[in-house]
Order: sequence, then structure tokens, then C-alpha cells
Amino acid sequence: MCLITYNGGFIDVPFRPMSILASEAVDFRFAVSSAGGDETYHWYYQRGRITHEVVSAAQIDRHGATNNIVVHRSDGSLIRLPGQGGMADVDNMHRDLFLYLTRHTPSSMVDRVDVVSARRDVREPEQRKAYGYQPGSTRLVTNLGQFVFDPEIGELVLTHLHPGVTFDQLQAQTGFAVRVSPHLRETEPPTAEELRVLRTEVDPLGIRRLEFVASAQRGELIDHLFGRERAVLSAATAMDAIT
Repeated sequence: MCLITYNGGFIDVPFRPMSILASEAVDFRFAVSSAGGDETYHWYYQRGRITHEVVSAAQIDRHGATNNIVVHRSDGSLIRLPGQGGMADVDNMHRDLFLYLTRHTPSSMVDRVDVVSARRDVREPEQRKAYGYQPGSTRLVTNLGQFVFDPEIGELVLTHLHPGVTFDQLQAQTGFAVRVSPHLRETEPPTAEELRVLRTEVDPLGIRRLEFVASAQRGELIDHLFGRERAVLSAATAMDAIT
């Protein structure tokens, strides 16, 4: 598996724990190679060599379109968001698109996004092959369930409910009438070993919590995480100096 991180194109980065302060520097130091954003786009995306892209957004609609540009408040005012980060260019190029939402609500799962920042439109296998792209799928995982895009109806279809979640609960948190697969199943929960690896090796600092808390709590959590990571980096620097 070859991992590519950042718009600068750090290619085949080794495993490291999640980090806010040091991730880019570590990936740059230990990647097998690196390339600029344009080179990564032309060498990997345009040639259809990327198999998986994992993306979240402020809004996702029933058709699988995403919005990470701007949303409307209930009073009509606007909230400016970080932007689409190049997804409008590459959404069709990678084989499999994995969308995720950590907070499945009527304002994040909407009938139609306020602004389309990215959307996969080249879906038919033969059409994708003609463009030099691998045929693939679009899936969505939220904190309540899992969906797969059905190209025949042009919508996301619910395939799994997470343990303890009922369909009525999921529907109440969705801004459109959910289509349900006739083979609806319960998501298989993670094993104890998978949770251990995630919590102690992949994300020992708990950085992923940033995606699960409300925006009002995020600033305080960021300060806390910065403090923990600075302490770890200071200790590692001191140990390196000793050895």
C-alpha cells in the first residue's frame, strides 16, 4: 500500500501516530519521495492510479454531492468553510470514494447541498475506462450507519445500521427520505484488538476527538492536544539528545 499525504505529495509515507504539530515534517523526512501538487495530480490522479480517497465535508446530500465551501444559517446568514481542497478536480479520478461524517444530523445529511464543492459524475465502468480511470464505487459511513451510492437511481442507499441504532433514529437525523437496501444489515462492530490499535498506536493523543465535538468545544480541545503533543515532542527531543 502506497500512502500519499498533503497537497505537496509525500509518497509512500511510513506509519506514524496521528499528530497535529509534527505530521508534515515527519512525512517529508521519511517519505520514499515527494513531489509538488501539480506533479502528484498529473502522475497519480490523472493517470487513474489512486485507488482510495477518504473525504469528509460539512454537508453531503442524497446524491453524494459534498459541500465544504459555505452553508446557510437558519437566519439566512452564511458560514464560510475551509474549502474543497482540490476535491472538485480529483473526485472522478480515484477508483473508490469513501465519504464519512462523524456527526450525522439533518444539517449535515441534506436533500441538496447549499453549494456543490465536489461530486462524482463519471460513474459508468466503460466511461471511466475511456477516461483512463478504474471503475469503482462511492460509499458513506456516518456515526449512525453506512450507505452505498446506487448509480441506477442516482442516490445513496442505506446498507447498514450501527449496533444500537434504529432506522427511525437514523431517519430523524437525516434531511431527506432515506432509501433502504433490501439487504439491510447491522454493522459488525470493531474488535477489542482493533480498538486497542486505534487508541494506543494510531491515535494515542486522541486527536480524532476533534471531529466528534461541537465547534464551541473545539478551541479548548485543540489547546489541550497542543499541550500534550508539545510535551511528547519535548520528551522525544530530550531522549534523542541523550542517545
